[in-house]
Amino acid sequence: MNEESVTYYSAEQLTKVSRLLFEAEGVPEQDASTIAEDLVAANVRGLDSHGISRMPMYLERIRKQVVNPTPNIQVDSITSAVSKVDADNGMGFLAGHIAMAEAVKLAEVSGIGLVGVQRSTHYGMAAIYVMEAMKKGYISMAYTNSSPAFRLGVEKPPI
Repeated sequence: MNEESVTYYSAEQLTKVSRLLFEAEGVPEQDASTIAEDLVAANVRGLDSHGISRMPMYLERIRKQVVNPTPNIQVDSITSAVSKVDADNGMGFLAGHIAMAEAVKLAEVSGIGLVGVQRSTHYGMAAIYVMEAMKKGYISMAYTNSSPAFRLGVEKPPI
């Protein structure tokens, strides 16, 4: 492919189109903006595996009702330093931001904040949430789980 056949888009253009695509699937505007901004931020950071290339999969999951486009995300306090977020099977990006905001809030009071999330989906680039805490002067860690990954020829998946 020669250089003349390549079209480049700005991060702002990609964010707008991404937001509109999520909105077209019933995701509220603010939530769609958050998701779109996070996806494009991954691309800008050079982590294309967690950027807009994932959009077709996310949109299909919403269409198939595997993901709730309008979750009622709930935060439950466990102790003064621990909370739990129930993501109502919504997009993991939304739960990730809520969980980190809650962790920072807890840390402001207790010196540490630990938040677990349940009933969520893929939350994109973990650095997004870590950087949120850093901007507020906190050290943070963000973890997630995933399906098992097997190295071909080295490990065999369970039957």
